[in-house]
Amino acid sequence: MKTPKLHILLAAAALSALAAGCASPPPTIGDDPKAKVSVSPEDLRVRLSVASEDTASATFAEGVRETAVASLRGRAFKIAGNGKNDPRDLDLDLRVRQRVFDQSAEYLTLDGTVGARLSDAFGGSVLAEKTFRVQNGPALGLEKASVGLSNAISGELSGWIEKTVVPSQIPLSACVVRVDRLADGKKKAPASFPGDFVAKASQLKGVLQCSLESFDADAGTASFRFLYRRTDLPQGLVNAVVEAMPEYKFEIK
Repeated sequence: MKTPKLHILLAAAALSALAAGCASPPPTIGDDPKAKVSVSPEDLRVRLSVASEDTASATFAEGVRETAVASLRGRAFKIAGNGKNDPRDLDLDLRVRQRVFDQSAEYLTLDGTVGARLSDAFGGSVLAEKTFRVQNGPALGLEKASVGLSNAISGELSGWIEKTVVPSQIPLSACVVRVDRLADGKKKAPASFPGDFVAKASQLKGVLQCSLESFDADAGTASFRFLYRRTDLPQGLVNAVVEAMPEYKFEIK
């Protein structure tokens, strides 16, 4: 008995479809619609450390700290905490020292030095550094002389911070990448997605840190904070992320 030609054609079509299915790329997380990726800038976090070489310099050090804090606030930076586990992107270290240059009775003239160093908190590379030296006029007593010394150095120090510790002068950027529409309404976003995303994103050249900010499996949203070197990602971070993870078929929002 001959097999009808129609049956042969259907069988061949089925085998062809099966073979194509085996060779197809991994499915998207939410088949319809596709997950979308967007990015928004984030402030860099600066940890400020001010250390004095002796107790006599404590008042001078406090004045230097106040100058640095005032120069950093209100700009594209957050002042990070000094706790062991407090997250930060940059370290601004100021080491202060004062000595008596001249003393006449109770009147003191002081020499002051501030060594400033800005470095990235992950690689430790020095981004900028400078040493400031200043002398105050004679003042009555050590306390007033130390306050005068911090006032004398404030203009030069704040000027350096405002010209140097600025986003355009720092090769690092921070941003939050948000992924939406991970769920298609029929199923939740995979619980493994955040860990997989962080692992792959952390391997991108120039990415210093990728960390999960939030994840809602039911809503199908996730947010990740990135710290990266701009020069290593000339195509832009979000484009690099999409290119590095073709299995998700991300679309840029």
